[in-house]
Amino acid sequence: MNKKQQLILGIGALVLFLGVGASWLFWWGKGDNQTSPAPQGSTPTRAVQPTLSEKKKPNIDLDVNANRSGALLTVSGIDEDFVELEYELIYLAKSDGQEIERGVAGGPIEIGSVREVSEDLLFGTESCTTGVCHQHIDKNVSEGTLIIRLINAENQSWAVEKSFTIEEDGSGYKAVWTE
Repeated sequence: MNKKQQLILGIGALVLFLGVGASWLFWWGKGDNQTSPAPQGSTPTRAVQPTLSEKKKPNIDLDVNANRSGALLTVSGIDEDFVELEYELIYLAKSDGQEIERGVAGGPIEIGSVREVSEDLLFGTESCTTGVCHQHIDKNVSEGTLIIRLINAENQSWAVEKSFTIEEDGSGYKAVWTE
């Protein structure tokens, strides 16, 4: 083979290699780009109603622990129209001199005949494995927002939102609503 034939053969191999590489990038490597529909979860979408009349609003109490590590949330006087309750508590804590936003949520909780729901809330995280639990408590929790969602049998929900600050009192700490 002379040099001209070697050059033509080399250029042909290079073009073939580049063609295969380009087609892989633009066609084979592309894969199936069809998007599948979002999976249907077990929790149906709820339509949140705009306002809840004053006579249907429950009593909400947030009793902060003496060491500010958590609180007892009590929702009482819940109207007979509602069958479930969800809650979301967003709070500010300090970590390494910076204020950070944290949260805790729960539900749906079935509302029994007593028409009251109580939940212990932890300002921090807890992990339990093999019967041993470890907690990391958020320090210096100072304020936050509590959202209670009341859900009726038709799966409609109404939200009650309350802001609070945590103040020191003679026996520890208390949540003060700031609406």
